Amino acid sequence: WKRLEPIFRGFFYIKGSAGAESASVRKLQAPGSELSVLSSQWDRDGCKSCKNSQLAPRRPRVSTPEVLVTIIGMSLPFELDAVSGNARAGRMRTAHGVVETPVFMPVGTLGTVKSVPQHLLEELGVEILLSNTYHLYLRPGAEMVRRLGGLHRFMAWERPILTDSGGFQVFSLSALRKIKEEGVEFRSHLDGSLHFLSPEKSMEAQIALGADIIMAFDECTEYPAGGERARQSMELTARWAKRSKTYFEEHKSEVPWAENALG
Repeated sequence: WKRLEPIFRGFFYIKGSAGAESASVRKLQAPGSELSVLSSQWDRDGCKSCKNSQLAPRRPRVSTPEVLVTIIGMSLPFELDAVSGNARAGRMRTAHGVVETPVFMPVGTLGTVKSVPQHLLEELGVEILLSNTYHLYLRPGAEMVRRLGGLHRFMAWERPILTDSGGFQVFSLSALRKIKEEGVEFRSHLDGSLHFLSPEKSMEAQIALGADIIMAFDECTEYPAGGERARQSMELTARWAKRSKTYFEEHKSEVPWAENALG
């Protein structure tokens, strides 16, 4: 954790009292931790795109720490509502609504949850969907989705979306890919065409898709794996996480919905 913490703090900006910045996740979960709030005009105004909706921001039910993280360039609060032992309940506010945790997140691989109509997902109270970067990158293409207004408009979903990095899907193509320091070269499972996915390309694709929460590109270690192999994989993932963060910081304002959300 000590080795990876500076990288992940880059994705999730955490500020608090003395020692809080280097605290472990367990310490950050503890009730009563003295964490200061990183304020911004965005936080004071609230979630502009979800005002007057059933997912409008709500204040926590109990007095607990508020940890702010920065995703796609906006400060976004994670509020702890209750803690019982190692269990906790909380909520995070994204640009497209509130997600109460713990949460069940249905998978919409290609921008739709198979066999479940959109209106049923809404009626069931689904707060966030997951979509797969690898599959959308190949078809219809991340840039096409961007031109169509981003994944939210593409799939007519006004609530939060999380996209994975594509790392697991590339890993599963063991016979069709080559991993190196720069990234992963692989052949499409659709037509055999050659592609290259790197931390930068993964960030570019996810930003183009316009997800509220995006994942750093990683190598998915096979199982079983020896100690040395696991260490090499972890260190490669850490280097890729750093590169993902660098690209993210330089391009985080390019999400398709940023102008409307911030304007």
